[in-house]
Amino acid sequence: MGIWRRLSRLVRAEVSHHSGRKAPAPEPAASSGPSPDPSPERPQTPPQVARAYGVLGVKVGGDRETCREAWIELMKRHHPDHNQDLDAESRHRAQERTLEIQSAWETLDEWLPAQ
Repeated sequence: MGIWRRLSRLVRAEVSHHSGRKAPAPEPAASSGPSPDPSPERPQTPPQVARAYGVLGVKVGGDRETCREAWIELMKRHHPDHNQDLDAESRHRAQERTLEIQSAWETLDEWLPAQ
């Protein structure tokens, strides 16, 4: 509904209130097309869940097993204990990446239905 229509409704209501007349019934809101009806079988994915899919490198909507396999593979690749030959800075980056991967898995573990 446009600003002018809202303003005119407010003015009419205020004028009728002060004049002692009853305000006219509000008009039904005009629809500007079909209302978007999200499918009940596929709920909207929250941003943190979509980000978690991205961290694990899995397509949004992937199943639990695919996410779990990606999580395990990334943990093997980035965990500091599996990369003993890294210098201190690289080891610190690997530790941060490991925490990010773990956090992504925990988010998806809570979000995805149990199998």
